[in-house]
Amino acid sequence: MQAGDRHLNFHETRDNLVLPDGEVLPLCRLRSVGSATVWGFAIYRASHDDYEDNVLPSGSPTGTAEEALDCACGLYLNNPTAWTADPRRSNGGDH
Repeated sequence: MQAGDRHLNFHETRDNLVLPDGEVLPLCRLRSVGSATVWGFAIYRASHDDYEDNVLPSGSPTGTAEEALDCACGLYLNNPTAWTADPRRSNGGDH
């Protein structure tokens, strides 16, 4: 599996997971909030074939693209460790 099918326009990106057989699974939508590093997050709902605004594990409806992809992959791949804080991703403290 690989993440890589990304559809971009000026205000929004949709990220998909591409399986080895070529099947494309929608994961999430990121929406511009005016910053290159902070994005609004919506999770893909397969049951409705749409995207619903949601919050990240941090409790915020906005975050980095990496946080959004970690959250979506954790949900769809049943990997709750994707929601645990990784100290290497913080700007504070010693690394």
